Amino acid sequence: MNCKLFIDSYLNKISKKFNINLDDAFEVFSISAILDRSFDEVYDNILIKGNEDGGIDGIFFSEDYGNYTMHIFQCKNSKKVGQNQIEKFRNDFREIFFNGNKSNKLHISGLDKSIERFSHIITSGKMIDCKQYFVYNGKYDDPKYASNKILTDNFHIEDEFEIWDSNDLYQKIRRLVTSLNKRKQINFIFKPENSNITSKKDNQGLISFSIYQVKAAIFRIPAKQLCELLDLEKSKNDTFEKIFAENIRGFLGKKNLTNEKILETINSDKNVYFPFLNNGITIICNEFTLPYNPQLGTYNLPTKNPVIVNGLQTTYILYQEYLKDENILDDVYITIRLYETEDPELVELITDATNTQSAIGFRDKISNKKFNIYAKELFENKGIGYITKRGEVFVNNSDTLTKTIHNTSLIPFWYSAFYESPHIALSAPKLMYKEVFQATNKSEHQLYEILKGDIDSPFYSQLFFVYSLIEIFKSEYRKSQYSVDSEFSTKFDNLLNVGEEYIVYLLYKLIDDELEGNFKLVSNEVINNAIYELVEIVSKTNYEPSKFSNKGAFINSIINTHYLSGNIRELQTHFRTTENYLELFDGYKNQSEIVEKIKKTKVNLDNIEIMTIQ
Repeated sequence: MNCKLFIDSYLNKISKKFNINLDDAFEVFSISAILDRSFDEVYDNILIKGNEDGGIDGIFFSEDYGNYTMHIFQCKNSKKVGQNQIEKFRNDFREIFFNGNKSNKLHISGLDKSIERFSHIITSGKMIDCKQYFVYNGKYDDPKYASNKILTDNFHIEDEFEIWDSNDLYQKIRRLVTSLNKRKQINFIFKPENSNITSKKDNQGLISFSIYQVKAAIFRIPAKQLCELLDLEKSKNDTFEKIFAENIRGFLGKKNLTNEKILETINSDKNVYFPFLNNGITIICNEFTLPYNPQLGTYNLPTKNPVIVNGLQTTYILYQEYLKDENILDDVYITIRLYETEDPELVELITDATNTQSAIGFRDKISNKKFNIYAKELFENKGIGYITKRGEVFVNNSDTLTKTIHNTSLIPFWYSAFYESPHIALSAPKLMYKEVFQATNKSEHQLYEILKGDIDSPFYSQLFFVYSLIEIFKSEYRKSQYSVDSEFSTKFDNLLNVGEEYIVYLLYKLIDDELEGNFKLVSNEVINNAIYELVEIVSKTNYEPSKFSNKGAFINSIINTHYLSGNIRELQTHFRTTENYLELFDGYKNQSEIVEKIKKTKVNLDNIEIMTIQ
C-alpha cells in the first residue's frame, strides 16, 4: 500500500468516526502516529478543538520520573510547507508559554488547561523539555514544491523543532506495525576484546560462569560491533526495534539528561573512558556457545536471538552516531553482560535489576502482565479496543470496535476509585504504577490476589466500570456544551477542571453510597444521577489538584460549602450536608478495609451502555 492511499484511508475512517472534516482528521492521525496514542485519546484529551487554539493543534505532557516533556503540534493537511506557517507556529508557542502572552494574543482560551499545567510544573521547580512538531501531508522531496526541502533543511532541529512529512508518518507507522510481527531468528557472533594488561598467554578476554542452568559471560567490545548487531536485526526484521525487550520503554530523546551525558561523552576527547562512565549493555539470548580458548588470538561467542534488556538509551545513541559517521566510535568500547536463558521470570528479574542508570518505567512493564489477557477479551467483547503494545492502534481495525483505550490510561482510574487514591494517581503516578506492578509479582502484596491475572478476579469488571464512568461523564459533558443554560454549562466546566482521576473517584463514592455497596444494581441511570449530583456540589476552584498531596484537603477545597450548608437540594432523594459529603469523599482510612472491599466488589455490567456522542 503506497503512502497516500494508506494515509487517505485513515483520514476517511477518522473523519467518519468523529464526524469531523479531513483537515481535523489529519490532526488526529498525525498526533496519534507520532505519540503512538489511540485516536480516541488524541481526540478527547490532546487535540485543541475549536477556534480558540492560539495556532496550536494539540498538546501532550509526558512524564518520566520527574523529567517532563511537552509535545506541541501544528498539523497542515496540505502538500506544501509555508515559511510563514512555520515561523508563526514557533513564535506563537514562545509568546504564549514563555513570554506569558505579553502581546495579548487573542483566541487562546482552548489552551488554558495546558498553560495552567505548564505553569504549575515550572513553579514547582521542575524543568520541561519542549518539543514542537510541524506536520504536513506532503513530501520533503516533491519537485512541485521545492520549498518543502529548503524549509525543512533550514528549520528542522531534532528533538526540538521537528518537521514531519507524510512519508515520515508512514514510516513511523510502518515501524510500529512491523515491531508487532514475529521476529525472525538472529544469529550473531560477538568478538570480545582481549585484556590489554595481562600476559599474552592469558588473554582474559571474558569472564564466564554459570548458576544452575543459566550461563553468563561478561566482556568488552567495540561500540561499532554493537551497531553491527542492530544492522543485522534491521536487515532481517525490517526494523531494529525487535532487539529490545518488550517491557523496555522507547528512546527518550537526546535532550533527556542521562542521554545528553552519554552523547557528550561519545563526542568528547574522553570517549576512551566510556566503559568506566556507562553501565554497559545487558543482553539475554536463547543460546550462546562459549569457546574453550581463543581462536587465532581472539574469542568468538556465537549467539542465538540476542535481546537487549538494559541499555536501550545507550544503544540508540551509539547507533545514531554510527549512522552519521561510524568513525566517531573508533575509540569507544562498551561492556556487555550476556546471559543464556529462556525463563521469563528470570528475564524479568534481570531486566528489573539492571535498569538503574535510566530507570525502566513500571507503567510500560505492566503492559505484559497476565491480567491484560482477560481485560482485553472483556473490552473487545464490549466493542472497545484494549491496547497494550506499541503500534496496536494501527493494526486493531475491526469495525466491531467502536473505541480504543490504552491499558495504562485505565489503571489510574481504577487505582483512584477502588483503591481510593486519586491524589497518588494524579500527583505521584510513579508510585502508583510501581505498586500495581509489584502486586502482579509478589504474593505477599495485599493486591496480589486481585492483580495476579486470575480469570475469576473482580478486577476486570471494576476496570470496565471505571472506563464506563469516565466515558459516560464525557458524553454528558458534551451535551452540556449545547445547553441554553449557561450557568449549568459552567458548573460542568468546573467539575471537569477537578481532573479525571478525582471525577472517577467522587462518582465511585457517590454510587457506592447510593447502592450501599451492591454494584450488581449499577446502571446508566445510577451513573447519570451521580454525575449530575456531582456537578451540583463541586464549586468553582482555582486550585490545581496535583498541588495537593492530601486527598481530604483537595476535596474540601472543591466542595461548595456556601451553597450546600443547611439546604436540601431537589436532585437529592435524601438530605446531605457539607459534612456528610466531606466524610463520604474522605473514604476509608484503613488500607486493609479498602483491599477487602475490592476483593468483594464485582460489578454487574449488563445494564451499562456507553453511548458515543461527539
